[in-house]
Amino acid sequence: MSKVILKPVLGTLLNGRYRVVEILSVKAQVSTYLAEDIYQTDSPKCLVKQIEPANNDPEWWVTARLRFANVVQTLKKLGTHPQIPELIGFFEENQSFYVVHEWIEGKSLSAEFVPGQPWNEERVVLLLQEVLSILEFVRRYSFIHGNITPETFIRRASDGKLVLIDFGCESQICSKAESAENCNQATVDVYALGIIAIAALSGLNPEQLVADTDIKNWRGRVPVPVSNQLATVLNQMLQVNIKETSMAAAPTASVEDYLPIAMRVTTREDSCLLELESSKHQTENLTSLTEKPSSRRSKPFSVSRLLITGGLGLGVTANAGAMIFGLTTLLEASQIDPGQDIFTKASEEYKSGDFKQALALAKSIPTYSAVYYEARNAMQRWENEWNQASHRFQQVEKAFKENRWLDVFREAEQIPDNPYWQKKLKPLFQKAALKVKPEVQQLLQAAHREVKRGDFAAGLQVLAKIPKEVPDYAQVQAIITEYKQKQTLKLEAKAQQLLKTASAKAASKDFSSAVKLIRQIPKGTSVYELAQAKLIEYSQQRRLKADGLLQQANQKAAAGDFVSAIKLLKRIPKGTSAYFTAQSKLLEYINQREIQTRRNTPLFTPVNRRITPSRQPQQRASENVEGGSLVSQSLNPGDLLQEIDSIPFNLPG
Repeated sequence: MSKVILKPVLGTLLNGRYRVVEILSVKAQVSTYLAEDIYQTDSPKCLVKQIEPANNDPEWWVTARLRFANVVQTLKKLGTHPQIPELIGFFEENQSFYVVHEWIEGKSLSAEFVPGQPWNEERVVLLLQEVLSILEFVRRYSFIHGNITPETFIRRASDGKLVLIDFGCESQICSKAESAENCNQATVDVYALGIIAIAALSGLNPEQLVADTDIKNWRGRVPVPVSNQLATVLNQMLQVNIKETSMAAAPTASVEDYLPIAMRVTTREDSCLLELESSKHQTENLTSLTEKPSSRRSKPFSVSRLLITGGLGLGVTANAGAMIFGLTTLLEASQIDPGQDIFTKASEEYKSGDFKQALALAKSIPTYSAVYYEARNAMQRWENEWNQASHRFQQVEKAFKENRWLDVFREAEQIPDNPYWQKKLKPLFQKAALKVKPEVQQLLQAAHREVKRGDFAAGLQVLAKIPKEVPDYAQVQAIITEYKQKQTLKLEAKAQQLLKTASAKAASKDFSSAVKLIRQIPKGTSVYELAQAKLIEYSQQRRLKADGLLQQANQKAAAGDFVSAIKLLKRIPKGTSAYFTAQSKLLEYINQREIQTRRNTPLFTPVNRRITPSRQPQQRASENVEGGSLVSQSLNPGDLLQEIDSIPFNLPG
């Protein structure tokens, strides 16, 4: 029974981490998705490949997992190259294997191939140099890409460098054992790159050249002459063409069947050079799971295949490495990138003050130059600096006309150190130099007065107003150094005294005062580090003391002594964990004290008690005030009347 593989849909969360936001491609065994990594800040984009082994055999799956693990380890190593996407993660889920790569923002190299618009030689040379350096790195791990086309390169938006993507190695876990034979020549990547270079020179689509049986006569397709150096390089790259030997042995096969893997435009991704020597057991198991030889087309004899299966595959890889090294060396010897010389000249023009000429030269650097993006960044920087310098120079001229001599030098400090602007400032400085001296002298005197009062910080602030461009600034700098040294000595003495006083406060259990003093010790003094340790110690002691006061207050309140409890709570210092609890308890205990006071105070005077004349109503009212709380009285006026039953009363005659 065939196995059902669930394909992610938009919004699916893979491995609980990668949310699918776009389905990029769906093939027989490999599907590709654009996802967001929700584990990372801002959920960056990533590329997720789903590998779907169409096999239910448990023994086959054991082998597949081992092969997948090997592939992942190699992808990790390849991802350390700055022009190969980094492997972010890998996992197995829903009967599929997944690999997660860094997402590269940019455009495909294929977008730069416009039919009928051939590249010039300089641009092709730079392409070869850049790509060969990447292939050399891949070769170090006995790997080939196997699918080199313009679509497998992304021109990264951030720096304009080419990034090699779409390694088909991960699908190797789905391949039959003999499929490794198709990957037996590490030089197929070099051949494929040669085809791309010729397509660029001729203005043709690379696919048009794939089936060309007379590709070695490529010069007839190129509309412009090519230097002998580049022609030598391309001829060497095309010598690894494996079509001729294969087609001779199997003339009935289609041309596409014998094209280098790197130039096929199909869904096959058999692009991994198997390490058959180190995994012989896996190969034997995998061979037993493949279809019978009678059901397969016989493969033509290949010396390279014999070398690999016989354990000599490293020789082919080494030869490929030697070829890549030789090609790179040859290209370096024929370096024809004009960009560096143009950029150097543009920089010189900018420094000399010819801003327009500098921009014109920088703009003329071709897009394929190694310094193209560096030149673009320099142009932006030059423009910003030039605009800023122009504005500041106008301010200098304005200050000069208004006799604001100090401002002449202050504004000049903001102008970039460019020979052109320094030359324009020189005559203004010469005229303002004599005028500014009295103003500088006034500031020096003001600073001296501040220092004489003991305020070195204020004195240094005054000296900071003197521009560094004024004449004889070295004398001003010497005074600044002197004041800073004296300020340091004063701060040191103050720090020592603060630490001593804080220690005395701590010894008397006044940890709150000790903490306040310690915090005043300035940073940079010799006792600062010790003070920080003491700050931790005293803060801890203060916290323990605050906790103790809170506990005592609670005990007093439990015993009904709210007056003492309130006094204890008021002693708990701010900044401790007990302080906030103490504030809420303080309100509670004050209310409890008032309730307690009301209960202990009589509200009414008995009617049969005689009030002596010496006790007036006002006195009785004041006696009802206890603990600062006035107890409300009855509004019945009879309560304040004296008894009169014993007083003689005679009616009139």
